[in-house]
Amino acid sequence: MGKSGEDLGIELGRVYKAGYTLLPEVANEVRTAWVNTPVSVSSSTARGSGLGSDPGPALDSMLDELNQATKETEEVLRDVGAALVWCCLNYDRMDQAAQTEFDRQRKVVEG
Repeated sequence: MGKSGEDLGIELGRVYKAGYTLLPEVANEVRTAWVNTPVSVSSSTARGSGLGSDPGPALDSMLDELNQATKETEEVLRDVGAALVWCCLNYDRMDQAAQTEFDRQRKVVEG
């Protein structure tokens, strides 16, 4: 990471882009995966008597854990993105040259 001035502004721009654009995009993909993961499969895996143990409850338990982990991952990605944006918006106040370059980088990110 650049130590000061324009170099720092460029790095802040990169970190801002990660928090403002890239992490939310990844969070959106994770959300899509979460929404498309079934909640239950036990009804489609039920076995009749004599065919061995029913895997349905174990699969439902695994899916529950997968759904919970996926949802938590989405939330964490959004939180980290927001934290990176906050850091950039506040850190740049320490160095006027960094702030000037960061403002230019931020305009590029936000379009």
